[in-house]
Amino acid sequence: MSQLARERLPNQRWAESSLVPHPHRLELKGALDSLSWPNVCAYCGSRADELIEVRKVVRRRPRRGGGSSLNSHIIARARIPYCSSCAEQHRAMEVRPSAGHRIFATLFHPLIIPIVGSLFFLRISLPTALTTSPFAEGGWIAWGLPTLFIFIIVWTGFLLLRMARERDIPAPTEITKACDFSGNVSQLFEGERHIYRLRNETFAQALAKLNPDRMWTDQDQARSRRRMHITSIALLALIVLAWVVVYVFRL
Repeated sequence: MSQLARERLPNQRWAESSLVPHPHRLELKGALDSLSWPNVCAYCGSRADELIEVRKVVRRRPRRGGGSSLNSHIIARARIPYCSSCAEQHRAMEVRPSAGHRIFATLFHPLIIPIVGSLFFLRISLPTALTTSPFAEGGWIAWGLPTLFIFIIVWTGFLLLRMARERDIPAPTEITKACDFSGNVSQLFEGERHIYRLRNETFAQALAKLNPDRMWTDQDQARSRRRMHITSIALLALIVLAWVVVYVFRL
């Protein structure tokens, strides 16, 4: 691993591995919608005529120990400037999933199985619950089963809708890939920041010039590394202290 790669923190290396390998890289503080965008086309470098909202599904770095979580993916949005010619080319290249495809993908997703099963058992258990007092003997069972099935339906339906939203995002085109961006790569107690991979040198220079106070510097990187070490040591100390307290009270 090179010296530069060793200086990068895990969040940064994870984010950069998923970006398009354009020659120009910027790391800027602040949310994606808080930047000052130059009046320059991100693809060809000519004068920009419009903003295109680019949406992408960003994967979070998995936690140690593996496994996935509800927040393993987020949808990031940025309004990026393009000239009218590149914008038209993007719209001609963009492929959006049809309504029929979205409905088919939702109805035949594996998550439909627990929803249908829970609806079936809810229909069976709910009449009994409605005729039983929750305070009567065995009432908690009569009401607990419908409550469980309703929870499964609501939670699984939420997951299904979330996945449907992600599927609705069209794949990036060659045009929108010209300004690729990461999710939030900040650590605990740091402000939000993102990494940008840029195709066009004119656009990259203009973006950096417009946001000088947002540039992530070597000094910022050094402070971030020190903060990571201090946080890790403090967390380890808290774990050891908790173990000692538990051990002492068990004596």
